[in-house]
Order: sequence, then C-alpha cells, then structure tokens
Amino acid sequence: METRSDGLIKLSDGTVLKLKVFIVDIKEAGFSQYGGVNFDVSIVGGVSTQNVPEELKKAVASNPLAPPTTPDRWLGDRGYR
Repeated sequence: METRSDGLIKLSDGTVLKLKVFIVDIKEAGFSQYGGVNFDVSIVGGVSTQNVPEELKKAVASNPLAPPTTPDRWLGDRGYR
C-alpha cells in the first residue's frame, strides 16, 4: 500500500482509492492532566474508488452485488445507519 499527501492510496493490486476527511466541529473539552487542552473533534470521512485495473474488474464481474441495505448485524451497539 502506498499513501500520498493528496489522499490517494494505491493498493497492492493496483487499485487507487481516494480518502477524504473533513473536520466538522471542534470544541474545548477541558484540560489534560499532562498539560494542555483536550478537544472533542467531529469529523466526516469518505472513501471513493479512483481506478481499478481491468483484470481485477474481470475477475469479480460474475460475483453478486452487495445488498442495497445494511444487514442489522453490521450496525453494532449504536443502531444507526
């Protein structure tokens, strides 16, 4: 895996993914016992496919697609989608 500062990640199979993370909100959350200030940071992130090699696309072409909804067992303790 190769990572770059522009958010692109190249996997060993040649696939290129783009990772974006945005800081939505930062709030002061008190003081650290080690000195300094603690912060609560809210972020939003996403991953998109930029490039997939043709031979990899052909290798998975006959596989079924993922279901359109998330199975309940994937939700964990939080229970939201």
